[in-house]
Amino acid sequence: DALAASGRVSALAVRRSFSALGYLGTGAGAVALLFAEGRFATTVCVTFASAMQACHNAGFKSSYGDLSREYSGLLRGLGNTLGTASSFAVPLVAASLLEAGGGSSSPAGWRAVFLSVLACSIIGTVLFAALVSTEDIDARLRGDKDKDAKKEK
Repeated sequence: DALAASGRVSALAVRRSFSALGYLGTGAGAVALLFAEGRFATTVCVTFASAMQACHNAGFKSSYGDLSREYSGLLRGLGNTLGTASSFAVPLVAASLLEAGGGSSSPAGWRAVFLSVLACSIIGTVLFAALVSTEDIDARLRGDKDKDAKKEK
């Protein structure tokens, strides 16, 4: 928020940039695991991917507050529900990719899993960048058109 408040970039640009870092950094960390040899290198790749997920705090997680001061809790709850619901499907998809690739001991199976993480990251980046908004919806919900102060840049 300090970056957006400085006036150098819009809040929308900050949200897009940090979400892209979060998504693509996670995908890059997953793909790097394909080339990791040994425990240390594997740990570095997983740590990098996890660290990149922290960028989401300045990206999509902050968007709830941008959209609505009055309903940000409700929006966050809906978003978290959708995110949690997807976590039920992910292990099933990973298991089917591993099975199709020759099992959990097969490098081909893990390659499919890690590349699917990158693919999902790219899709998430594109969709978020296209659909994100920082326009405050509270005024519209109240029917107060004059107080719709935040405009997208």
